[in-house]
Amino acid sequence: MAEVDDQDTATPDLSPQQIMEVVQSALATGAAAIEQGNLDGAEQVFRSVLEIDPGNAEACNGLAVALSGKGDLTGAERFLKRAVELNGENGQYHRNLGFVYASRNRLKRAGRALSEAVRLDPDDIEAHYRLAWVQRARGDTTGFVQHLQSVIAIDTEHALANNDLGCYMAQTGDLEQAQTFLQRGVAADPANASFLTNLANTQLIAGKGTEARQTFDEAVSKQPDFIEALKGLATAERLLGNLNEALVAAEKAQALASDDATAVNLAGTIYKELGRYDDALSHFDKACDLADGFAPARSNAAMIKLLRGDWENGFHDYEARRFDPNVVSPRTDLAHPQWDGSDLDGRAILVLSEQGFGDTIQFCRFLAQLAKTARRVVVETQPSMRELLATLDAEVDFVDVGEDPGDVDVVAPMMSLPHFLGIAKEADVSGGAYLHPGELRPEIAALIPQGDGLKIGINWRGSPAHKEDWKRSVDPGVLAPILELDGVRIFNLDVGDEADGPEGLIDVRGQIKDFADTAAIMADLDLIVSVDTASVHLAGALGRPCWALLPYVPDWRWMLERDDTPWYDSVTLYRQPALKDWEAVVSKVCADIEALRGGV
Repeated sequence: MAEVDDQDTATPDLSPQQIMEVVQSALATGAAAIEQGNLDGAEQVFRSVLEIDPGNAEACNGLAVALSGKGDLTGAERFLKRAVELNGENGQYHRNLGFVYASRNRLKRAGRALSEAVRLDPDDIEAHYRLAWVQRARGDTTGFVQHLQSVIAIDTEHALANNDLGCYMAQTGDLEQAQTFLQRGVAADPANASFLTNLANTQLIAGKGTEARQTFDEAVSKQPDFIEALKGLATAERLLGNLNEALVAAEKAQALASDDATAVNLAGTIYKELGRYDDALSHFDKACDLADGFAPARSNAAMIKLLRGDWENGFHDYEARRFDPNVVSPRTDLAHPQWDGSDLDGRAILVLSEQGFGDTIQFCRFLAQLAKTARRVVVETQPSMRELLATLDAEVDFVDVGEDPGDVDVVAPMMSLPHFLGIAKEADVSGGAYLHPGELRPEIAALIPQGDGLKIGINWRGSPAHKEDWKRSVDPGVLAPILELDGVRIFNLDVGDEADGPEGLIDVRGQIKDFADTAAIMADLDLIVSVDTASVHLAGALGRPCWALLPYVPDWRWMLERDDTPWYDSVTLYRQPALKDWEAVVSKVCADIEALRGGV
């Protein structure tokens, strides 16, 4: 601690020059006391200086800093105002005043003071950085970004500014830029587990699962008890299909924070993927207890109930997804009340498509039921779906996403229709066809060679953005035995890169403009073989023969231990007998194709 003299700092016998020297010495002593954390000593020194020289701006500033450190923000503000009045050209005083205003949540005044500080000293990094966050708190994201960029322009290795700007870029969807800034932040402060975790989360969102796992692992090595890094590591391992490793990380997080509902819920999702459904449900129930009905856990539990065939409770609880921040929900800013399932009785309803194309195809069947009592049914859906959905045997209007729906009374998400319509058991749905194919366009028909043999459409992957794509999509090499069968012609129905995929497939994708074109192609095929993606739903809705290749733990709609589905009479299910065992599935498919070919 700095030594502080209890005696008077100056005496009447000293000359003005000597008094100045004493004051300067005292200011230095006070500054040193602050550096050493001796705030009481610093306050005493600066008050002594002001007794000698009431107009000393530096003493006012120093006293304010000491008072602020002691939590006396009112006193700090008073003396900083005096400092600014005495010397308004000192940017540091404005900066410190801005800090105090910000601490007192007086954001408008904080912004003015900090703006003056950077005007007086454009290279004041701390003023720019604090001003950035004041602007963010006031809703000025442009100012937030500009001042963080100013910090980085002055010091390209400023760890906090790079991290903060990277996080903002990630939130706004600019993932490449986000990673650039976050990597700079990590380079500037490589031991910071929080910075590493932010980078890893962004890598995960960008689809760089392997990189994300490595970065999360590094974060855990820096801080083994950092819950967010452990949860991130568990998530990355799960998305990579490394379920045992994922469970280890999730259980570590849960052990460190047994009251963290997100950690408990995460462990539950991994137990589900391992096929340990009772363990999963117990975790989801615990998470709901911890966080008062925690929406992610409740919707996760709903999917297990649906998987087990408990449709009544499953569809009821699945409504929780609408309050899950991790689920992309339909827009809710419409000036219309939410439909509660009551009799429409001549009212007009707007139905919003949600989640994937397959979900829209599966649940659009319920629009006909709505049309029986509604004055008008309007469906907001993707443009690529409109021509296909128009083949429904129901009077329905369609609008594009975000388009004005016109005159409507109530609104409902499409995947809420089973709950609102009371779909509680298999007998409540029909597995018959409800969509209809049109004629093949000449451009597509011209690409289909004539010849003998079974015509089979094949699809080996879904959207990579799907959180469970790791388990449902396969490398096309896995399906090679199917492609090598004699007496079959294989059509490529994959939705990925046209240049990707095995050789020898009949590829018409270059002429496909929407789902109606795909439907017309399917109508010309003898069989569709597909992993769990929109192709299965489309084939089923058209009543076309389809063999669906399912992972060991399937999506909820396919239920358990059966090779048929109440949703689609024409779909046969081929299930993995064990985790990641596609070989057994493909072997059975090949044998059944051979049998089918022999019977044709």
